[in-house]
Amino acid sequence: MKEIKITPTTSIIANEDGTLEGVLPMEGTLGIIFHGGRGFNWDTRTFNAPRAIKLPRVLEDDSSLNFHIAEIAHQEGILASKLNGQVGVVGANESFRINYVTVVDQDQRQTSEQPILGVYLSNTGKYKICLVYKDRVWPDDQAERLQLLDTTPAAIHQAVQGAIADSRSFDNDIELNGVVVVPERNHRAEAQGIHVMSRQTEQTYHSRETGGWWFNLPCMISPWMEVDLQRLLSEYLAKAASGQDYDERFGTWTIDSWCQLLDTLANGLANLHGLDAIHGDQRPANVMATFMGLGELVPSNFSWIDVGLGADLTAQPDEKKDHSPDSNGYTPPPLGGVRTSIFYAPERSEGIEYEDVDVVEIEESEADGKLSIRFFWRRNSLADVEQLQLKNETGAPIHVLGTLQQGDRVQFRDYLFEVDAVAGDHLLCNRAYELALGRVIVHLDAHRVADLFQRKSISRYRIFYHWSQASDIYSFGVLALYVFYVRGLVELLRESNNTSLAVLATDQTQREKAFEGLVLMLRNKTFQKNLYFSLREAGLDDSEALFNGRLEANSAREGRDAASQIVRIVLTSDNQFSVVRRGVNNNNGLFARLMLLCMKCVWRLDELTSEIDKRGNLIPFCPDRNRADTGAQGVASRDLLRYITDLRVMVGASMAVLSAPDTAEETRIAGRPTEPTDLLERHIHTEDELEKKEAELKETKEKLDKLRQRLESFKSELKRNKYGSFLRVDKNSVCRRMNELLAQSVVRSNEGES
Repeated sequence: MKEIKITPTTSIIANEDGTLEGVLPMEGTLGIIFHGGRGFNWDTRTFNAPRAIKLPRVLEDDSSLNFHIAEIAHQEGILASKLNGQVGVVGANESFRINYVTVVDQDQRQTSEQPILGVYLSNTGKYKICLVYKDRVWPDDQAERLQLLDTTPAAIHQAVQGAIADSRSFDNDIELNGVVVVPERNHRAEAQGIHVMSRQTEQTYHSRETGGWWFNLPCMISPWMEVDLQRLLSEYLAKAASGQDYDERFGTWTIDSWCQLLDTLANGLANLHGLDAIHGDQRPANVMATFMGLGELVPSNFSWIDVGLGADLTAQPDEKKDHSPDSNGYTPPPLGGVRTSIFYAPERSEGIEYEDVDVVEIEESEADGKLSIRFFWRRNSLADVEQLQLKNETGAPIHVLGTLQQGDRVQFRDYLFEVDAVAGDHLLCNRAYELALGRVIVHLDAHRVADLFQRKSISRYRIFYHWSQASDIYSFGVLALYVFYVRGLVELLRESNNTSLAVLATDQTQREKAFEGLVLMLRNKTFQKNLYFSLREAGLDDSEALFNGRLEANSAREGRDAASQIVRIVLTSDNQFSVVRRGVNNNNGLFARLMLLCMKCVWRLDELTSEIDKRGNLIPFCPDRNRADTGAQGVASRDLLRYITDLRVMVGASMAVLSAPDTAEETRIAGRPTEPTDLLERHIHTEDELEKKEAELKETKEKLDKLRQRLESFKSELKRNKYGSFLRVDKNSVCRRMNELLAQSVVRSNEGES
C-alpha cells in the first residue's frame, strides 16, 4: 500500500492495483466522495482525522456533459471554501485542482519525485488512481493500457504541466479550464489520445466516451460526516414498526432536543445567507451528522452539506451580480424542474411549459447590448400573427410572461434567456444560453442570438422561475414539519399496531406522498385565511402574546384556550396533522406555534391578499419568492432563527409539561380520536371543494323549504278533513314530530353532514 498526500495534511491510501483502501467511494448526483484524512495509522488502518475528498462525477458518456459537471464541482469548491468554519454548515477546508502529489511508502519513507495523480472513472469498472511520472506510470499494469490508448507517461506529464500553467496564468478563477482526460475509447483526432478540455473546446465539439483517466480535476476536502438525517429518520421509523421501544440514536432525545436540531439548522442557514449564498437543495438527505466518538446523536453535531451547489451571489463582480450582459466566466445557477422533492419551493421544482405563442422576434439593443424579445400569436391557423401584450397600461400582468421577475428564465427551442425586466409588450433579457443534451448551458453572444431569431416560429416555450434565499426558507419550514411528523409516527406506532402506520413507517414513497398532502394544505389559501383569522381572534398575532409564559399542561381539556381553537381549525382541515401534534406530545401550545412557524416559511408577503394578515406575527419571513429580505442579506433567516430560539426558551421552561403524556380524553376533546383510522386516505379541502360543498348545502336548504311548504299544505288538508275533530290530537302529535325532524335536518345541513 501507498500513502498518497494530495495536500500536506490530507492523504489517501492506495492498494498495489490502484484501488483505494478503506471506505468504498460514495456517489452523489454530481460528485464522488473518497475516504481520506490526516494521520493514517498503519496498524489499525484508520485515519486520526477522517475527511471527505470530493471529485466531480464525470461518468456520463458525453464529453461536454462531463466537462459541465466538472465546472459545477469547480464552482462548488469556491463557494464551499467561502463557507468553511460556519456553524451548522459543512464547508470546504480546501478547494484546489488535484495534480502533483507526494508518495509515502509503508516504511514512512517519502519519495523525492512528485508524480501527477490521475483518477480512473468509468461506469463499467472500479475507481482507481494512477501516478504518472515523467518516464513511467504506477501501477505498472497501466503502462500497457496507455500503449493501447496510443499515449505515453511523458506525453500525459507534458499535457498536464501545460494545463496547470494555463490555469495559473488565466485571470478568471471562476471559469474552469485545463482539465485533461485520456479517454478509454478515443474518438478524437488529437495526437496521442490526450484531450485538454475547456469551455471553448467543449462549445464546439461533442464526443461519445465510456470512461478514462482524468487529471487536474477540481477537488474539495471537507470534514467526514457519518450519516444523513434521511437515513436516521428511516431507521428510527423502521425500529418502531418492528416493535422496538428504544432507539440508540434518538432514545434520549426530548422535545427540546428536536427543537435544538431545528435551531442548529436554522443557525447554519442564517450563516449561509449572511454570506450572500443560497443552498437550493434543502432535504433531510442533505443534513448530515458526525458522532465524534459518541454513542448517541447530539443535535448540535448536525450540519447542512452540499452548500456549494446552490449559488454564490458575490462570486461575480457587482455588475454581473446585477445581471449585466457581460457573462465572461459566469456559470448560471442550475435549472429548476429537473429534480422534484416535497421539500422544494414551487419555483425550485417547477419548469412549466406553455403553447400559446407562435412566433418570437429578438432584437439587440445598441445602447446596452440587452435582448428585447417580443411574442406573437394567431387567433386561428389562417389569421395573421398579433403581438402579445404582457402588461396593461397600469403595469399589471395580463399574461403569464408579464408575471416574470428578474432572474427568471425562458426557454424556446434549445435556447435559454435570462430575464432582466418585463415591459408592456416585450421581455428584456441580459443573457442567452444554448442547451446541449438538455442540461449543458453554453453562453451565446447576444448579436448572434439576435441574428438567429429575427422572426422565428416556435411550438412552445418553457418558464424556469428564479429561486433565491426565500426558496431555502420555504424548504426549512417543510423540513421542520417533517421532523415532528416522523416523531409523531414513531410515537403512534409504539401505542398501537395500526397497519396503515406500519406502511408509512417502512415505505418512504408512501410516507412522503401522505406528508405531501400536509404541505399542500399549508399552501391552501382557504386554510391560510381560516388559520390566520383564528390566530388574530386568539390574540396570537403579536410577539408578546405568542411567546409569553410557559406552554400550558392539558390545554385541550377545557377546549376554550387560544391554542385549542387553532388545533381545531388545523385538525378539521386535515386529520393527518394529528400525527404532527402527536410529535409534539399532543401539546396544543407548541403545536400552534409550530404551525405558525411553517406558515411563515411557506408563504410570502406578496401572496397574502388580506392587509390584516400582513402585520404582527402573521407576516411571512420573506417578502416574495425572488428576495429573502428588503435590505441586508440574511434578514429573513435571522428572523427565522430568532423565532426558533424564542420557541426553545419556552420549551425549556415547560419540559415537565411536554414530557407528560396526554390522556385519551384530552386527545378526543382536541378533535381527533386516539388512533387514526386510515392515514393513507387524503381529504384535502381545496377552495373548489369548499365551493362545491357550499353549493350542495344550498341545494339541501332549498329541498327543506319545499318540504316545509308541503307540511303546511298537509296541515291545511287535515283541518278541512271531515274527521278533523277526531284527528286533531293525532294531527298535532304528527306535526310536532315532523317539526322536530325538520329542525334536526336543518342543523345537520348547517354542519355539512346532511
